[in-house]
Amino acid sequence: MKLSVFGLGYVGAVTSASLSKLGHRVIGVDIDKSKVEAINQGRSPLKEQGLEELIYDQVNNGSLYATCDNIEAVSKSDVSIICVGTPSSSKGKIITKYLRYVCEEIAQAIKKLKKEKYTIIIRSTCPPDVHKELKSLIENKIKKKFNKKINYICHPEFLREGTSLKDFFNPSVTVFGIENDNGKDICLKLYPKIDSQKVFCSIGAASMIKYANNAFHATKITFANEIGILSKKLHLDSREIMDILCKDNNLNISEKYLRPGAPFGGSCLPKDLLAINDKSSHLKIRLPLIDNIINSNEIQISNIVKFFDNHDIEQNIGIIGIAFKKGTDDTRESPMIEIASQLVKNSFSVKMFDYVFSLDQIIGINKGKLEEKLPNISGLLVNDFNSIIEQSSAIIIGQEILPNDIQKIKNYPDIKIFDLIGLKELEKMHNYNGLYW
Repeated sequence: MKLSVFGLGYVGAVTSASLSKLGHRVIGVDIDKSKVEAINQGRSPLKEQGLEELIYDQVNNGSLYATCDNIEAVSKSDVSIICVGTPSSSKGKIITKYLRYVCEEIAQAIKKLKKEKYTIIIRSTCPPDVHKELKSLIENKIKKKFNKKINYICHPEFLREGTSLKDFFNPSVTVFGIENDNGKDICLKLYPKIDSQKVFCSIGAASMIKYANNAFHATKITFANEIGILSKKLHLDSREIMDILCKDNNLNISEKYLRPGAPFGGSCLPKDLLAINDKSSHLKIRLPLIDNIINSNEIQISNIVKFFDNHDIEQNIGIIGIAFKKGTDDTRESPMIEIASQLVKNSFSVKMFDYVFSLDQIIGINKGKLEEKLPNISGLLVNDFNSIIEQSSAIIIGQEILPNDIQKIKNYPDIKIFDLIGLKELEKMHNYNGLYW
């Protein structure tokens, strides 16, 4: 394909050289003449391992050159890939003036030069609302229905400085945000000979995944550092501790516990977090991330209850799941118990069902804590799934449901569904709500 890459900074220079190596004819574009001259002389405009050699080879074989002329770049390409910077203001708001300028320039060139459909791919990092603004800007400039003349695609990059070429040619996943399959064929042609999982999603989801990735990476680094701070105070080797943690590929380094929705509870997580909080307080050290995990979990519970308070939700609410997770009758720190307690206090009529839990088998301190949260717990319980469905105008799903019972829910099209665990079998129902904050 014939491609133009706007912005020859870190992402743009790597993208230009790498795409040309894959067999595309690439024009790099930048307003900075020194960057353009560097590319055309076979030099890298920045320091990155292996990049200068790659640029030199691609310029010499004629598959890559650079220009300051936007019109020339659009006229000689079928796809424009935008890689300009999106720096932050002092308050964190991203600065979009460079991105808007480039989109305006490309749109004007398309209107002047192009009769056939043209593709614009945004690699610059920006949130979903900015993509909506850019799409509208381009549409208004070309004065045509957007999807008839332009493919607008969000294509986030996941390149790490120092290993960007390795990351480019060996991606774990390649993400494209598209609408109505527009431009999907272009996306599939972009990376010949690179074997990676291709994910097509909405433009908003594609833009958000970059922020989610980086927030997750920052969280992992901060978590490891806080464990290090605590370990040092306890005269322990934090590297040894984290090495052991990373050996668990079943729970620790895996997809487990990375599904938004239900808050956590149970006998271990709250208790052990409180123990860490107590220890850090005693040692007079600050662990802002770990110390606030319980607070964040309580906010999640509060948000669920507020949702029902702030919306026109029927008063009869059925809760599926009493224990803190499926397959157990352990109600210690169960988020569903806390949600039920707050809803009852807010004058909702609540019924609860659990496949395993039985009030008769709860004894001792656990029974005392349960009755403290829900004094009328016996009056809230129903013994079978049919009863919870028949007596509820809305249900909160906090645990997995048996296949036969999923079908029973589908037989009640008027019941409102509020899903905390992500049951794909119910997502297409018109009355389905995923409570993900």
